[in-house]
Amino acid sequence: MKNVFKALYPLWDLLLAPLLFPAAILMRMMRRAGAHRLPISRRVLSMVGVFPIADHYHEPLINFSRLTRPLSEPRNLPGIDLNLSEQFELLKTFVYGEELRPFNGPKRDDLTYSFSNTMFTCGDAEFLYNLIRVKKPKRVIEIGSGNSTLLVIEALRQNRAQQPGYNCEHTCIEPYENRGLIGWESEFAGRLWRLLISRSFWSWKPEICSSLIHRTSFDHRETFCMSFLRFCRF
Repeated sequence: MKNVFKALYPLWDLLLAPLLFPAAILMRMMRRAGAHRLPISRRVLSMVGVFPIADHYHEPLINFSRLTRPLSEPRNLPGIDLNLSEQFELLKTFVYGEELRPFNGPKRDDLTYSFSNTMFTCGDAEFLYNLIRVKKPKRVIEIGSGNSTLLVIEALRQNRAQQPGYNCEHTCIEPYENRGLIGWESEFAGRLWRLLISRSFWSWKPEICSSLIHRTSFDHRETFCMSFLRFCRF
């Protein structure tokens, strides 16, 4: 019986396709509007156990035709050492959880961080915040900008409050203009650049290199890889 059902998969596929097309359009509209603005619809999807993913830079890759080469091909990844013991020791130093509590509420304004965003929230946010508080870097470089930028500013402010003489140069390399951050003038000499590839960039020595998602074969790939190879010493 199971084999018979599998043999009917092509027929099911043919019958479902016309129904899925309008459903896909509706879910695409939902993602454009923002699922957080449609709580009832989101609750329905949660009950069913599905959620739509858009073909967008900030989403997991679903359109494999955009790849320049198959991900199944062997890749040479030299120098990767997870060093689990050191990672566990680092986690023990992450003791700034109480400082994150104010971020649970709504945003005070467009230039303050809150967990109530859809791009950089719980998990990644706690790790980055604690990392900056522990390491207290003199220079932070972000490839891309947005909610992570606002969180970095919050962590740097706490570092300065703890050490009045502390200073940090915070720079964003942003190929795509982020209008939400226009007008941001950080007390840490932060700069929002639309595109930065210059000789001075390659002379920098950042103490924290971080990327939330590096999407294979897309957008920030060249900038990310060039920066990674420049700053990491194998």
